[in-house]
Amino acid sequence: MIKNYFFKLGTDQKYEASVSFKIVNSKTGDTILNPTIYLNDEIVTYTFASNTYTIIVPIKGIFTIKITKEDYTDLENTYSFNTLKNASLSMVPIQTTGEMNIAVSWDHSQKRDIDSHMCININGSKKYIYYSSSTYEDINTKVSLDRDDTGQDTGENTTITPVYPGYSYHFWLEDYGKEADATGFADRAVTVTITYNNVTTSYTTPAGSKGKYWDIFTITNGNVNLINTYTNTDPKD
Repeated sequence: MIKNYFFKLGTDQKYEASVSFKIVNSKTGDTILNPTIYLNDEIVTYTFASNTYTIIVPIKGIFTIKITKEDYTDLENTYSFNTLKNASLSMVPIQTTGEMNIAVSWDHSQKRDIDSHMCININGSKKYIYYSSSTYEDINTKVSLDRDDTGQDTGENTTITPVYPGYSYHFWLEDYGKEADATGFADRAVTVTITYNNVTTSYTTPAGSKGKYWDIFTITNGNVNLINTYTNTDPKD
């Protein structure tokens, strides 16, 4: 419900409204309790009910949300009202050296099925992680996808423990069920949060990002190489 008052930020008047979202453990999907939430570097009060947090944010423009919790890596990203609404924000437990977590979240009110894909290239032998083949493990690495979220759950998380420098990895997303000529990610408000060695980076689909697939990054020699392009061609190696 939009409140009938506004605040003034610089010379721009912006209305405020309440927005609700979840905060979950990236590995277990469990709700994280009693976090500290910041809006543009200021601690905000929140209500909590049915495993959902609600705060007041500007309706227009971009703002920064930061969430902290003991024993978790801080989560910080920019959002708009629409990209935060009904999102599931994943916090990553403090990692061991070489561990990576890739958290994918989106507005679940859209009931979209966003699928995570990863290819592990092992000296020319390729192993694929996706909804029907969710785990690969050998003596050097383990890659696992926690769930196939078809639009009803809390997002998807892919974990690599650890990233092995002798292998290469490739990660992308598919807007499942959409035709190749569809607008795809243009209206999905999808956020990918990569936490690697306890350092977190987030990417959110911008308006106009057309394509059935979002080709996001590779890892070679332990280094992340950003691709960040949208395509109607399956990036599968």
